[in-house]
Amino acid sequence: MKFWKSLERDVAQEVEGTLQPGSGSSWSRPGDVDTRFEALGWTGVLYECKQTAKASFSVTPTILAKIEREAAISCRLPVLVVEVGGRRLAILEFQALADIVLELSRDNGRGGVG
Repeated sequence: MKFWKSLERDVAQEVEGTLQPGSGSSWSRPGDVDTRFEALGWTGVLYECKQTAKASFSVTPTILAKIEREAAISCRLPVLVVEVGGRRLAILEFQALADIVLELSRDNGRGGVG
């Protein structure tokens, strides 16, 4: 199995998502992994997966714009998953992360951090 394909498969399994055919090469099936749900104004999450054996990976405006554009079409949260240096990282807009944290704290009856 190709190096990058295993990351897509692993992400799909971990988030109980669907692998996109052709690794998202079709305009009708963008991204690499897709999950569907209704929460915080989103209809799911669209994951774009990048993997490298090098010591670093550059997150460029072009990469971010691509997944943001594709996710916006269906009101999904865009998440870039990067595996670099043996670590798997998720990159998303800070405000989206803040919204998720606040919602989780409300659900747990805490209403905030502190």
